[in-house]
Amino acid sequence: MRLWWLAALPMLAKAAWIPAADEVLAKVDTSPLPVTRAAISEAMDQAFLSANPRLMDRLDAALAALPEPKPDWYWWQKARLLQHSHRLEEAGVFLGRWLALHPEDPSGQLLAARLALMRGEPKRAEGHCRHLMGQVALEISAACLLEARADAGDLADSYRRLSALLAKAPLPQNGVGLWLASMAADLALQLKSPQAALDWLTPFAGQLDLPASVLWAQAMRETGQGQALAAYFRQQDINNLADALLLELTLADPAGPWRARLDDRIQWLSWRQDNQHGAVLARYYLEVAPDAKAALYWAQQNLSRVKEPKDRALLARAEEGR
Repeated sequence: MRLWWLAALPMLAKAAWIPAADEVLAKVDTSPLPVTRAAISEAMDQAFLSANPRLMDRLDAALAALPEPKPDWYWWQKARLLQHSHRLEEAGVFLGRWLALHPEDPSGQLLAARLALMRGEPKRAEGHCRHLMGQVALEISAACLLEARADAGDLADSYRRLSALLAKAPLPQNGVGLWLASMAADLALQLKSPQAALDWLTPFAGQLDLPASVLWAQAMRETGQGQALAAYFRQQDINNLADALLLELTLADPAGPWRARLDDRIQWLSWRQDNQHGAVLARYYLEVAPDAKAALYWAQQNLSRVKEPKDRALLARAEEGR
């Protein structure tokens, strides 16, 4: 999940959310990016809302254009960019440089925990979470630990404990609150509880970043609200929708315009051998255009980069279909 912020704690309202017509889930700033700390930091946060890879390319170019010697914050922003692109080993190198300069930085420890989970190392992630104790609000370090324990195999109990933790107070309407709500929604979906996932995300209507938007789309589809989901996204520019959103929309509304765009994207990603999108490619060949051989190949490629339980489960599904 995403990591920009740090504050306090949680709870939630009920009722499924369908966005208003003027709400936008993926906003993209297409203006030239100045090579300044403020501009890069703002664009980095925007990148996690965006489905457009061109913003990521501009960020990469802006970071590369910083004069030598690089400022210390360069290592942090470069690590974030690489993690977002699933270039985990490289991200770890840059994050290591940042933590060497700022060993007590809470956001750095949280990102280190996330990288460890993505590499399939929940015990190492727990170590980074424990490092946060006494530095941040208890709810943040506890949620970090519970996510790591869920990845270690204690999914149901971790979700129960996280739900109890988040029920103590309203979630703050900021990045911390969205991070906590997204974590709970993700675990709920893994437990086959899509309505609970919707309930977690409801208080953040209009504030969802891209990963949370994908969780919301999956929950809408799995609660039988696929047509409402499609109706909302028909108001968006289909060319700016992330591949993961296109996949959810195609599954929710097979007769809609999403399938043709998704087919084009899959063809392009396959031609590029784009392992960063291996999970989407594997699911496409499992759920949209069945091809057991292709599904297995992309599930294997995905697991070579990201090794969370969802990725292992995806490979198991592909192996069953051989």
